[in-house]
Amino acid sequence: MTDQCTFTDASVAVLLQQALAEERQNPQFSDVTVSAGGVDFKCHKLVLAATSGFFRSLFSSGMKEAIENRVPCMIFPAMFLLI
Repeated sequence: MTDQCTFTDASVAVLLQQALAEERQNPQFSDVTVSAGGVDFKCHKLVLAATSGFFRSLFSSGMKEAIENRVPCMIFPAMFLLI
């Protein structure tokens, strides 16, 4: 059995992308807080890990930030919003 799944209908990928984009704006199921420049952002680990190698490594490392579900970042809030 393989872990890969192939979609032949491009609309499935578009729907998934739209759903993830909506979840980025919805704090209801957030499971981590990223603090950037003193501003707290409620986030989803899955979305961050899927879009950033930094967060993927952090959340799979067992580091304090991953366990406590709070990640301080030394960047401007506007920069974090670009992720």
